[in-house]
Amino acid sequence: MRFYLGAHHPHWLERAPFPLFVSHRQLAARRRLPRAATRWAVDSGGLTELRLHGRWHTSAAEYAAAVRRYRDEIGSLEWAAPQDWMCEPFMLAKTGLTIAVHQAHTVANARSRPLLTG
Repeated sequence: MRFYLGAHHPHWLERAPFPLFVSHRQLAARRRLPRAATRWAVDSGGLTELRLHGRWHTSAAEYAAAVRRYRDEIGSLEWAAPQDWMCEPFMLAKTGLTIAVHQAHTVANARSRPLLTG
């Protein structure tokens, strides 16, 4: 088992001696990305996206392209979290959708594209 420390500062990737979990939302707007000194994973930022917009504002294609950019420019990317639809009561209230619909969206999104190929 590997533990990834959540990091809200992308530049930590340049010097952390342990695996990090960095949000796509923190990386997306950066022109220059850090070069990773450690293994890391990217969080889709879903909790914030759904909380702010009540839906995914970032398309699956945009997220996949961003993940490929992170893999290529930052390096050492081990995996990327899917664009999931959380099922907590506060999130269901925000979207106005049911658990079944959230689960269907999550599964459909995970099947829509491989994140770390080509």
